[in-house]
Formats: sequence, structure tokens, C-alpha cells
Amino acid sequence: MILNGHQMIVNNLCREMLLNV
Repeated sequence: MILNGHQMIVNNLCREMLLNV
């Protein structure tokens, strides 16, 4: 469960970085 939550956060960061670029 915790790992899944961490993965979601990482995915969110990646999406934000891509959108920022």
C-alpha cells in the first residue's frame, strides 16, 4: 500500500516536470 502511494507521488512529480518543461 505504502509503495503504491509512493509510486503515485513519483508519477505526479514526473507529470509536473513534463508539464513544466
